[in-house]
Amino acid sequence: MLKWAWKVRGCRIAVCIIVMILFWRLPTWLSAEESSLQVLDRLVGRWMDLRVTLASERRDWTGRRAQWEEEVELLSREAELLAEELNAVRGLADGAEEERVSLERRRAQLRRVLERLQPRIAQAEAALRLWETRVPVSLSATFQPAFDQLPVDPDSAQRLPLIERAQTVIAIYAQIEDLQNGIHVTRELLESDGQDANGEPTRQVDVLYIGLGRAFAVSPDADWAAVGTPAGSRWQWRREPDLADTVLSAIRVFRRDVSAEIQLLPMQLVEPGDRP
Repeated sequence: MLKWAWKVRGCRIAVCIIVMILFWRLPTWLSAEESSLQVLDRLVGRWMDLRVTLASERRDWTGRRAQWEEEVELLSREAELLAEELNAVRGLADGAEEERVSLERRRAQLRRVLERLQPRIAQAEAALRLWETRVPVSLSATFQPAFDQLPVDPDSAQRLPLIERAQTVIAIYAQIEDLQNGIHVTRELLESDGQDANGEPTRQVDVLYIGLGRAFAVSPDADWAAVGTPAGSRWQWRREPDLADTVLSAIRVFRRDVSAEIQLLPMQLVEPGDRP
């Protein structure tokens, strides 16, 4: 007990000394770091806005995907095991009545598993059909062949092995999740949405995607900029000319054309009439 008390007392003395040093040096540190703390505070605020914007969609997405993937994986494994057992039983002589009864039981069990698995796969395929048009072409090119393997109607679905359909669904969901969790820069052609009085032709722009929840587009000469948000199965673009320089700088930083610096991008759109 005495030894422990001396250790506690020694710790308290050390803490007191550290606190005195902090109070002595704190004014100098605060003065030197004030500008950096202000920048960091703004950056944290914008980052929290981004987290709030994407959190709801990501939670919903993660929940559905986890549930479907777990069910598909479990049922697929069970179906494969039952199919293997069924093939093994078929190779045996069917002279004994017990073997015949066991085979019929296994067949019935396999049919029930497939009946449970098929509607889940069909639901997942229908959901992915919406994502096929929602994911920008510039980002979906790498896994478009997987989208092409999805059945286009019930007849084509019946002709495909169920296990193969399940594997396609899981592969596409994994690639979409990678897009959701990353930042991407592409070059695309965007059409005018009629916001200009004279209208605008299709123009080539650089687009900065923040996951699949928000995008910022800017022309190479920074005379045109827009903010994009997903709307159903497509993207909706709204012109924001004041953001042109900021978006262009952010893209250059992402491409490492310039030194890293903080670029603040709005994660919520403000109607023109609501601007201060």
